[in-house]
Amino acid sequence: MHKSDDVVTRPRGLDALLVVAAMLALLSQPALADASLSVTVTGLKKDGAELRCALFGKPDGFPTEAAAIATAAGVIAGGKGVCRFQSVPTGALAIAAYEDANGNSKLDTNAIGMPKEGIAFSRDARIRFGPPKFSAAAFDHAGGTMELTLKAEYY
Repeated sequence: MHKSDDVVTRPRGLDALLVVAAMLALLSQPALADASLSVTVTGLKKDGAELRCALFGKPDGFPTEAAAIATAAGVIAGGKGVCRFQSVPTGALAIAAYEDANGNSKLDTNAIGMPKEGIAFSRDARIRFGPPKFSAAAFDHAGGTMELTLKAEYY
């Protein structure tokens, strides 16, 4: 009987080394697949309107929607709306949300810059001579699933 040419032999231990290398590669990736954030905003006035939410990971540009690391939207019903974010990073984050009462995908303001639509910020940070600072709205996301409830303000 002779060896078949179809049989490939590897040095002993190489399989274990490949398994360890694959496990290390998986462990070095950030675990974001199950890191989610659900944001409920209460006290909204216009059922059927869209609730727009923006997620921020740094102060630069907060709370301008264009500077957000992610955005989400939900429909307002019963005076509340929910936005859901997936693959949320860990660390200091902040949320800015507004009721888009007229459907124009922007926060409408009056002549002096005060919001004409309902707004909300994480940690219920408030407007005081301008929008709140990132630090006033920042919360820590340690990973996994997190739920926040914010209260809308009207000015």
